[in-house]
Amino acid sequence: MSEIHAILGIYQLKRLETSLQRRNEIAKIYEDGLKGNEHLDLIQVPDNVRHSYYKYPIRVSETIDKSKLIAEMRRLYDISLGSSYDPPCHLQPLYQEAHGYHQGMLPVAEETLKQIVALPMFVQMTNKEVEHVIQCLREVLPDCEK
Repeated sequence: MSEIHAILGIYQLKRLETSLQRRNEIAKIYEDGLKGNEHLDLIQVPDNVRHSYYKYPIRVSETIDKSKLIAEMRRLYDISLGSSYDPPCHLQPLYQEAHGYHQGMLPVAEETLKQIVALPMFVQMTNKEVEHVIQCLREVLPDCEK
């Protein structure tokens, strides 16, 4: 690690508690705004667990075309949706070459990740921006049914 990276790390650690608190606030807004949506399953975090919310993943129903959802959110609202390990870790070239992993070895992970998208999540997001993402997602989901 270079000195610059060490300085950045020290600075970030000083702000860790504030960052985690804000990410949890954003996650709560997402949860409140999206719960009960027939097209989504929200990841349930137990009450005794403190989540870092590095990302805010949601699972879209099997009736939703994930690729179309990502494209429409970008096209209509300029909102980028991310992913969680797409392709899954075991299908990354390094793991395939080093360990012989291949498609079909972990079918539940492979199928689940086909339905996961990550909503925008960054400490500087305003509540208004989070609400905007929620509203846009609600509007576009019905148009993305297969």
